[in-house]
Amino acid sequence: MSLSFEESARRFGEVLDRHRSFLLSGHVDIDGDSLGSMLGMLYHLRRQGKDVRALCYEPIHERYAFLGGDEVVEIFDPARHAELARSVDVFMMFDFSATSRMPGLWPLVEAGNAYRVCVDHHPAESLPGHLNLHFPSEPATGSIVLKLIEFLGGEVDRRIAEPLLVAISTDTGWFRYSNTSSAVLADAARLLESGIDSHEVYREIYQRNDTSLIRLMGRVAAEVRDEANGRLLWATIPMALVRELGVGTFETDELLDLLRTGRDAEVVALFRELEDGRVRVNLRSRGAVNVSLLAREIGGGGHRHAAGASIDGPLDAAAERVVSKARAALEAELAAAGSPPPSRMA
Repeated sequence: MSLSFEESARRFGEVLDRHRSFLLSGHVDIDGDSLGSMLGMLYHLRRQGKDVRALCYEPIHERYAFLGGDEVVEIFDPARHAELARSVDVFMMFDFSATSRMPGLWPLVEAGNAYRVCVDHHPAESLPGHLNLHFPSEPATGSIVLKLIEFLGGEVDRRIAEPLLVAISTDTGWFRYSNTSSAVLADAARLLESGIDSHEVYREIYQRNDTSLIRLMGRVAAEVRDEANGRLLWATIPMALVRELGVGTFETDELLDLLRTGRDAEVVALFRELEDGRVRVNLRSRGAVNVSLLAREIGGGGHRHAAGASIDGPLDAAAERVVSKARAALEAELAAAGSPPPSRMA
């Protein structure tokens, strides 16, 4: 049975009253919403006198360095964190519900006695928490954390507000995506009252690209594939190209946004080859195709307009496998809408 926000928040308040030690986790390939939500809650819990530690699975991306997460977030190590995961009072996960997105950690948590709390806004068929603050109508997990802290009477000063603004702004595309609403802007306005310089936050996130990354975006954009009369655009990022250009850690949001500027694009897909040979798939839609359903078919998830997954390579085969599914889904939606079938020529 799903609980209202008020009842869920009240129960979380009871969890805070009963327990002292907390372990927080973002998801693998952490993004602004997962990181910002986790940091906002970490600072709130420490204000309540709790013993709190936080984990992620890779170094924090440079564009989020200004948040100071490197000082408080640890890189997960199964040997070093096994006892912590088994002995902590409360385990909290932010911005995901699929336990596969915390590789190596979930079995350790399950082996212990931690009370598990899931905070997420993605659609999910099952939820892993004893308490699930799961609200798919919210634009970002950061919005849930903000409302939760406010409900509990916590102070949202600049230290808490800044990571929560990062969480909300990145998941709304700096308030440009369809999940932007008057309520989202009201959330942002309350956060800005803490004294945050929104211009500086924007610069740190979106205007700190290395020249090598700009070159990568140009090379990838030059090879974009155009199918279905421009309704389906997709591109690949081979690891060999990343190495050739000397690109360090990076996110693909800006490339996805570039693909979405295609005049007729209904669906865009970006395939990034990872160090271990697996492929990260990112899917975006203007609404004609529910890409979360497509992502679930390949072991991932997300929202109707934005979803993704990590799948086995090699890169070209993985891309063709997913593109064929996207093409079929697009053709089915167009047929249902009475539109002529698109050309299959690239």
